[in-house]
Amino acid sequence: MSLACQGVMVEAAATNLLLHSSDLSQSAWNKSTVVGLDATRYLAPDGTMSAWRVYETATTAQHTVSQAFNVVASTTYTVSAFVKAAERTRVRVYMGSLANQVASNIVELNLLTGEYTTPDPSRTRVEAYPNGWYRVSATSTTIAAPGASCSLSVQVIATANVSSYTGDGASGVLVWHGQAELGELSTSPIPTAGAQTTRTAETCPLSVGAWLRQGEGTLYAEFIRAAAVSTGAAPVVLSLNDGTASNRVALVLVRNAVSGASQVAASITSGGVDVTSTAAVIAAGAVVRVMVAYRALDAALYVNGVEVWAGTGAAIPAALSTLCLGADSAGANQVNGVLGCVAYFPARLAAVQCIAMTA
Repeated sequence: MSLACQGVMVEAAATNLLLHSSDLSQSAWNKSTVVGLDATRYLAPDGTMSAWRVYETATTAQHTVSQAFNVVASTTYTVSAFVKAAERTRVRVYMGSLANQVASNIVELNLLTGEYTTPDPSRTRVEAYPNGWYRVSATSTTIAAPGASCSLSVQVIATANVSSYTGDGASGVLVWHGQAELGELSTSPIPTAGAQTTRTAETCPLSVGAWLRQGEGTLYAEFIRAAAVSTGAAPVVLSLNDGTASNRVALVLVRNAVSGASQVAASITSGGVDVTSTAAVIAAGAVVRVMVAYRALDAALYVNGVEVWAGTGAAIPAALSTLCLGADSAGANQVNGVLGCVAYFPARLAAVQCIAMTA
């Protein structure tokens, strides 16, 4: 991942449940006697001098810094932190209070190679950032009767798979911006400074003009979704609609109920009657190029240079008035990803054109 502009990010509302996201000197961050903080600030991924060096003390213990947050029963949370090698080159990031979780997810990362171990890759996300930084995200679900809180925990590691050891009193890693949020996805950083902070849902609706041809066209989108689609979610990449979900031509994301794979599909709805195309598997973090070409009783979906579906049963809705980028007509079901390019063509493009454009 680079700091270069990749496109427009559209995310759902989210709240950082931690009180102090980046100031590790605050008492909300539990350091006990097992870690210390260097007084010097270091260059963080956002370009500010706000990262901390967390070092192990000369005690025999798990050298962990953590911040607690309140939890409720049978609920999924995702914790994340940015970490970088210093004297130590391994780190663990996880949701603490393991007894409160259905299944723990302790992610141990090699900060030199980017390789990591985890009990469940489907609940883990490791993103490489410039200048040697990584963002590590771990997802866990609470049990039916949990205690009051869990925590974001970041643990300095000297030797692979050894959690407790005698520290040398000096060696550590760099840490910046902790986040804890509801759901299976770590969203973009939400800074906090003494109170939980919420980022409002992002939307990008555009009114159509004379360029729209009713009843026929082709929609194109190039996008990246960094994480897998969550169970029950219905993210929208692009939607041409009449302000409702009853009449639309859309590119949507789904989660396969059997395999759990993330997929992209076309959804054409007229008068509340929906025709959904065959879906194509997509990879988290990969660039996806997708088109839906449509006219009455003639529609097709193209993904990364392949015709995935051709249908003859879809009625095309009339009086479409709004093009929604990265969300649905109600301003919900955000794509939680980056739209690099979108386009509309006032004709049902031929298969050879769609295959070439999405390849």
